Amino acid sequence: MHVKGMEPPAYDVRGLKGLGLGFMTSTRGACHLRSGFYALDLTGKFWRLSGVDRLSAEGKGLAVKMMEDFMVVYDCLGVCKFSRGFFKLEGCIEILDAAVGHSYTEEALLEIGERITNLKQLFNLAAGVGRETYRLPKRVTSEPISSGVSEGAILTEEEARRMVDDYFLARGWDMEGRPTQAKKGQLKLA
Repeated sequence: MHVKGMEPPAYDVRGLKGLGLGFMTSTRGACHLRSGFYALDLTGKFWRLSGVDRLSAEGKGLAVKMMEDFMVVYDCLGVCKFSRGFFKLEGCIEILDAAVGHSYTEEALLEIGERITNLKQLFNLAAGVGRETYRLPKRVTSEPISSGVSEGAILTEEEARRMVDDYFLARGWDMEGRPTQAKKGQLKLA
């Protein structure tokens, strides 16, 4: 059981489909911290996002993209991700402004997060980590959960493929996961 060589943590993505997409899109594999999507799947709302159905594969591409960009900001600032529940990006802005004496907007920070995610993707592509690695273990896509509150839940290969397609579109990448020239230009990476 692994995604891109990394074994999954304590979450069963058959009952948390957004996190399943987060595992597939993470640059290092089945990491719950890259998107932090378990917070959204488990509560149905977080930050700018609400109405999330953990058992639905629909609309997860843009939501995972947004959460990844959000979490990259925390990674860059060295802020504990457990704090994301009490001060979101506004608190990061205050910390950053105090440290560097330059005022950032939330949108500027999110663009930095997006730029970094695209750079990671370009690195992974150059290292041979392409579309074919955006998959979940066979057990996840073929065996439903046998008991509990998510009994019967499964994340099929078809749902996984559709979610990855949706994610690539939300990122401005082609269907092989390559950032388009337009996206690279927008982020000043070209």
